[in-house]
Amino acid sequence: MILSLIHLHIVYALDADISALNLNRFKGLLLGMPYLLGFSLLLIYSIYNVKKYSNTLLMIFTVFIFYKTFTIFIIGFDKILLILNVIYLIVSYNFISIYLEELKKSIYNPSFELGSLFVDEYYDVEVELYDISKGKTLKGKLVNFDEASLIVYSEETLINGEVKVVLKYKRHVFTCIGKVVTRHDNGIGIRIIKDNKEHELDWSEFYKVQFNRGFAQ
Repeated sequence: MILSLIHLHIVYALDADISALNLNRFKGLLLGMPYLLGFSLLLIYSIYNVKKYSNTLLMIFTVFIFYKTFTIFIIGFDKILLILNVIYLIVSYNFISIYLEELKKSIYNPSFELGSLFVDEYYDVEVELYDISKGKTLKGKLVNFDEASLIVYSEETLINGEVKVVLKYKRHVFTCIGKVVTRHDNGIGIRIIKDNKEHELDWSEFYKVQFNRGFAQ
């Protein structure tokens, strides 16, 4: 988003034949478009909090910036502006693609609804989280996961930082080391850092079991 605003500023500066290093003009550009500034702040909030609608807002924002800069190119037919717009489209497409892939991860998608696949199939997976630094223990249930992360449903969510994850599934114990990275209503998102070799079965083994059963992607 910041790169989009910089791109807009550079195009406007080239069109006016002035230096793009003029920060006062950049500030004036933003203040002269209060609707764009307001939309940018809304977009920052939605992305920072990983809101589901943030991908739509990001696409709208990108299209708007491209519309403004491409209009300037149409008026002057400057080849430099054309090159900048093509580069902007390529970079924007890749950034948005990466963001959409990030949103698909389990740590942003808790499955707490009754009747959902993960509650039905994995609610019997007991999870214990151990705060390595404070010695705190938290118990919950596995409700969603992927190859590198998981969501734990628990009445208590006051746990932070690096944790030891212990999963008890069908009389087997699987362990790994993770880090708390997201928080939901009665849910904690944990990114797997590494397997825990204290036990014979670790996270990679658990994921392999679920993948072979057709419950993991």
